[in-house]
Amino acid sequence: MLAPTHLEPGCELYEVYESDAEGRFYFYEIWESQAALDEHAATPHYRHLQQMLGELLEEPFEINLSQRFPSARPPVKTFRGCRFAREPFISPDFPFSSPGL
Repeated sequence: MLAPTHLEPGCELYEVYESDAEGRFYFYEIWESQAALDEHAATPHYRHLQQMLGELLEEPFEINLSQRFPSARPPVKTFRGCRFAREPFISPDFPFSSPGL
């Protein structure tokens, strides 16, 4: 998921963090525009991630959108949090897996 997302037009930052709260992960993203974020949400790798994680999540994604202030054309930031009901199995073949993750 990280590598193909980093290559998307408009992706300024895309990182995944694991919280000290067991099973909670955060995606921190900065997109140059809402259109770039919308295009990201339509990609096959994003849809595959949603499908795969759907059965593993204990609760729905929490999505918080924010913008830099003040700025005429701020990038769109998203902060997505999720908690897994059980330890996820992520296949080494899945694009979410990457060295250093």
